[in-house]
Amino acid sequence: MSTTFGSASAIVGVKVTGHSVYCIDSYSRTKDLPKGSYISIFVVLGASVDEPVRAMHRLSLLDRTGKPVPAYSKCIDLTRYSIVGYGSGIANFIKRDLLESLIGDCFKIKCDVSVLTSRTEDMAPPLSDLQRHLGDLLMAQQGADTTFLVGDETFRAHRCILSARSPFFKAKLFTREDGTFAAAEHCIRIYNVEAEVFKALLHFVYTDSLPPEIMTEREDARRMANYKALLAVADNYDVQGLKLLCAGKLIRDVNVNTAAELLALAVRHRCHLLKEACTRVPSISSRVGDGRREQ
Repeated sequence: MSTTFGSASAIVGVKVTGHSVYCIDSYSRTKDLPKGSYISIFVVLGASVDEPVRAMHRLSLLDRTGKPVPAYSKCIDLTRYSIVGYGSGIANFIKRDLLESLIGDCFKIKCDVSVLTSRTEDMAPPLSDLQRHLGDLLMAQQGADTTFLVGDETFRAHRCILSARSPFFKAKLFTREDGTFAAAEHCIRIYNVEAEVFKALLHFVYTDSLPPEIMTEREDARRMANYKALLAVADNYDVQGLKLLCAGKLIRDVNVNTAAELLALAVRHRCHLLKEACTRVPSISSRVGDGRREQ
């Protein structure tokens, strides 16, 4: 598929940007091929060039509505392309079983490209700094203007970031009829949410990722409880990227022992991906069918 380029922009050189969307059909046909645990994606030079080409890329898995999945949008920093077939990529882009659960037999990858025509190497900023900087901002609390009281703990954050990332927070924090912020600092009491879970929600809002302690929980029961609680909070506060991420994690735990419980969670919080995974379990598929007929 050809790349569609946008307009060029210049600071001390020229950066031409564009994107391509690649559709992979009949993914199941690869079942018989040798495979590892992860799907790998690489960008390579496809034709001869008179001089080396320098480019940066962002690879994004698209959901069924065509929007990038935040948890699976990853960057390839500045790479020099000069030899046909040479390139760079991401070896561990997404786990194979998770991709199959989320997308099915057809999926799409969007590749955003920035081609640099200047010979000045240091003009190219890394593509992934924003998440790190915002994470540092959350930790430092510099300029924070909103306080959340969760149980016995207090969390401070920035209304502008919260409002940009969540329609719920935007409605909650924009209080004037003209859409501007109120002058006074907001203090909001959060009920029925554990402090650890709310902290993880804020971390995702700022960084599109979860804290290491959530991701590396070794006990299966505790890890599953974390993701169930986070999925519920993500739905309640309308943080759709986190909701999808948690659904992908919980899909791996769907079996005959957990399907009924996870199905109830999926229905309660309108999580179609998790619901579909649960209904594929034979022991409850008939009950779901009966429920549809009774409605």
